[in-house]
Amino acid sequence: ALLERFHEKARIIQAWGDLSDPEQAGRMIIDCNMNLPLLYWASEQTGDLRFARAAYEHVRQAARYLIREDAST
Repeated sequence: ALLERFHEKARIIQAWGDLSDPEQAGRMIIDCNMNLPLLYWASEQTGDLRFARAAYEHVRQAARYLIREDAST
């Protein structure tokens, strides 16, 4: 279910909201990063690299858009 929340175009894990509603697409909060270890674990356990890719892409976008120059959020 977590992988289903990965928004391919935005390369983020959507925090909440209806995934089929364009007005809610792209909602991202720093708290989503707490799920990333689970995605890496799932990738290791299953051999499915989609989990690791989603985690990697999400953290790159979080660093770009959520973390300020002073490292605050």
